[in-house]
This record gives sequence, structure tokens and C-alpha cells, in this order.
Amino acid sequence: MSLGGHVGAAHVVGRNPLAGAGVELGQLGGAESRGIEAIAVVQRQERRQRAEERAAKAPVMIMLPTIGCIFPSLFIVILAPAALSALSSCGSF
Repeated sequence: MSLGGHVGAAHVVGRNPLAGAGVELGQLGGAESRGIEAIAVVQRQERRQRAEERAAKAPVMIMLPTIGCIFPSLFIVILAPAALSALSSCGSF
């Protein structure tokens, strides 16, 4: 029985593309360097795509705390003195 049979190659292949390529290249007798380079290219593309997706979501994620935390406190600091002076000038405070 091969090492892949002992460790469950199907389980390893599904999780790690590099391990899967190693198993396939070992069985088919392909050039390992070309297979590893192809996997590296695909993984770089996938990582770049995930980074671009996260970068596209960043402005929305930054806007939510700004609207929820910073703007209300800013309005209190700016508008509270104006409201107090308006109320005192009307004589009801």
C-alpha cells in the first residue's frame, strides 16, 4: 500500500492542491516543476482575486463605524452648544 493510501490521499488532495498535484504527478510521471509552477500561478491568481474582493468591500466596512460612531458624536459636539444657546436666547432654558 502506498503512502497516499495510509494517510488518505483523497482527503489530502481535496484540501491541498500541492499535495494533490504531487500524488497525480507521482502516478502519471509528469514533470514536478511544471506542475508546481502551474499550481503556484493559479494560487497567486486566487489570492489576488480574494484581495481585490476584500479591497472592494473595505469602503463599506469603514463607512458603517463612521456613520454609527463618529458622526453622532460630532453632531453632539457641534450642535449641542448651538441648541443650548438657541434655547437660552428664547428664554425657555
